[in-house]
Amino acid sequence: MNLYKAFEEAKRRSVERLSDITASHAPLAWLAPYTERMKGLFGEDFWPYGLEKKPHHASGFRRFCIRTGCVPQAPRARGMFPKQVLTSFKV
Repeated sequence: MNLYKAFEEAKRRSVERLSDITASHAPLAWLAPYTERMKGLFGEDFWPYGLEKKPHHASGFRRFCIRTGCVPQAPRARGMFPKQVLTSFKV
């Protein structure tokens, strides 16, 4: 879960930098309008992570594992990960 949270934070910071028009981090004049367009099309999280947001990715990975012979029968998406990484909570 810590690794997942680190990726989420890195993604959030990347999108924030892409959206910052005061100091471009990439020398592309159209980057800020493009970023806003992507947010308009896909929502604030246009690079979603996680099983709930992208269930077809897990099923595609499962099919790939079976097809290539890595495993005779891959578990369902939720069975691929320990229970601890599927939930998050605050103390």
